[in-house]
Formats: sequence, C-alpha cells, structure tokens
Amino acid sequence: ARKEAFDLVRKDPELKNYPQLWEELNRRFIHQMELVKVG
Repeated sequence: ARKEAFDLVRKDPELKNYPQLWEELNRRFIHQMELVKVG
C-alpha cells in the first residue's frame, strides 16, 4: 500500500497538498501491517 502511495505521489505531486489523503493512506498501510502481524 505504501509503495502504491509513493507511486501516486510520483505520478501526481499535487497529492502532497492533501495531508488528509496522505494520512488515510498511511493509516491503511499501518492497519495492513497490524493484520499481517496478527496473522
């Protein structure tokens, strides 16, 4: 998920202007990592 986010930022630098979206992407990434740990 994080790599996808970085790819998005590379394709569309404007994403850096949307901290809420960035926060949401990071939250999803952390959530996935926690699920992997539990699994």
